[in-house]
Amino acid sequence: MRFMQQPFRAPMFPLNVEYARDFPVANFYTDDDFDIVRKTLGTKSYDWHHEEEWRWILIGESGIVRVDPRVITTIVCGLRTDGDTEQRIREWIGGRGGVEMRWVQFCGNSFRLETSA
Repeated sequence: MRFMQQPFRAPMFPLNVEYARDFPVANFYTDDDFDIVRKTLGTKSYDWHHEEEWRWILIGESGIVRVDPRVITTIVCGLRTDGDTEQRIREWIGGRGGVEMRWVQFCGNSFRLETSA
């Protein structure tokens, strides 16, 4: 999905992550700005395609992006999420309905990962 094809005008925009088996090649001489951003910031290994991730891309700055909590439907805790962090997340989502918590775990004796509720 191409979100926009013109030069950037907004301070930030959402980018639908693309999943690939090979590293993307960005050509800084011939690719437009969007293609460079998409290839460098918006591509992950195909092994993560189940995430269906979107990223907020900030123009000319970096840092925390505050989003309306109502847009968050699922929180995935990684393999190394400790108990304190999990507790802070639970406090943050509080009594908000509709937010699912999932945990990443190994699948048997393989490198494959899956999430469970």
